[in-house]
Amino acid sequence: MKILYIHQYFFTPQSDGRIRSYHLAKALVAEGHTVELITSHNAPDYQHADVEGISVHYLPIFYDNALGKWQRIRAFAAFVWKCYRLASRQKADVCFATSTPLSIGIIALLLKWLHGIPYIFEVRDLWPEAPIQLGFFRNPFYKKVLRGLEKIIYQNARHVVALSPSMADGVRKVCPQVPVSEIPNMADTEFYQPTTNPKGEQLLHKFSLDKILTITYIGTFGKANDLRQFLGLAQWWQTNAPYPAQFVLAGAGAERPLLENFIQENQLQNVRLLGHQNRMQVRELLAVSDFSYISFAQYPILQTNSPNKFFDSIAAGLPCLINVQGWILEEIRRANCGFYADPENHAHTFEQIHQLWQKPEAYAQMRQNARLLAENKFSKAQAIQKFVALFR
Repeated sequence: MKILYIHQYFFTPQSDGRIRSYHLAKALVAEGHTVELITSHNAPDYQHADVEGISVHYLPIFYDNALGKWQRIRAFAAFVWKCYRLASRQKADVCFATSTPLSIGIIALLLKWLHGIPYIFEVRDLWPEAPIQLGFFRNPFYKKVLRGLEKIIYQNARHVVALSPSMADGVRKVCPQVPVSEIPNMADTEFYQPTTNPKGEQLLHKFSLDKILTITYIGTFGKANDLRQFLGLAQWWQTNAPYPAQFVLAGAGAERPLLENFIQENQLQNVRLLGHQNRMQVRELLAVSDFSYISFAQYPILQTNSPNKFFDSIAAGLPCLINVQGWILEEIRRANCGFYADPENHAHTFEQIHQLWQKPEAYAQMRQNARLLAENKFSKAQAIQKFVALFR
């Protein structure tokens, strides 16, 4: 079968980004399918590459997390136009289109309506509800148009893949008749391994860290993450806790200047602000961390998310703190591998950490629980098995 795989932001392990599509496309190739994958990059020209059997087409469309709303919309529109022109010449048997953004679905719709190519649509975020709740779209007319587009995309899909149970519920609410499969992000239990050794001096020096309790956030610095909540915990700890801890922020995004200002204005001495980390550096940083912090702004829609760093963290056997309710917190509680970090009650978050930190055996068990959750429920092999079955 010839499969057209559309993902605007495709990365490989060498290109330092989310690599879900890399693993899924490779699995399709291993099944004997021909995979033509269309994506974008920030280079000035079109490029083509064979990536371990995946035929990858790179369209020249600049994108960065620091772009403003209208700059992003222009990038989305440019990808729709250029991708459709290329995709329409591929003569595929089926299209797999993965969002975000929702505009990816327009390409799939055009391929179905104009060329008779059926499509499977993957929902990575519930668009447009997420940007609407975050205030990016306020005009009632735009909201109506975007919600109508969402419904049409779901209605015309042969199948929808959702990355969390609550995303699946969101899809069914909009379009009850469409078949939906839940395939969460995957925990790479081969690449990430629990550390059994004390924190190495070399890695501590590499990240300019001390050999003390370390709570780490790795990911995007964006409005949806509201990392002031993380810094609020650091501020409370610096002022009130009986012993020190260090709080590590590693990543990039539009809100980095705001975070820098907050750290400076509040004279936070216990925060280490790092830049974007590649995959190998993420593994090293998790190895010298004691807790992973998962942060989202307090919007209901963000409770449906399937954050990559949660899966990386549990694969590394790291207990997780999360500052929102939702399905991830339910998994953490069920597996006993972390806590709810209430952004309105930092004292309670400290008390939970403190009680565990005083019991090395209980902390070691929580690390083991995190790893078991990764292995037993969210392994890469399980996700791939569910995915390739959609094309049989």
